[in-house]
Amino acid sequence: MQANRVNEMVWAMDVQIGKLNEGMKQIARADDTLSRTEKLAAETNAQLENATKLRQETERETGKLKKEANVLLDAVRGQVDTLALKKKELEAFDERMRTLQRASATPSRAWRRWRPRTRI
Repeated sequence: MQANRVNEMVWAMDVQIGKLNEGMKQIARADDTLSRTEKLAAETNAQLENATKLRQETERETGKLKKEANVLLDAVRGQVDTLALKKKELEAFDERMRTLQRASATPSRAWRRWRPRTRI
């Protein structure tokens, strides 16, 4: 009976050892999973930091570009205003020229009628 009992104890210990071995395997898998998760978290944090830096740099560049665009837009507006003024000046000059041409054409016709008809 003692042998039977020893066999049962050995069998029970074998079962427990098997359970411990299975537990050790699960611990190893969990440790591996944890290591991969930590590595992935570190890579993700690095990518997030890079993305944050890139976003901040992009915002700075966008701000600079907006300022430059506003300066250029103001310059273009100034040029458009200047051109509009020059156009009005040219239109006024053109109108004066037409008035002078009409005025000079009228006396010329009158002069032709009143000038002497003699030829040399």
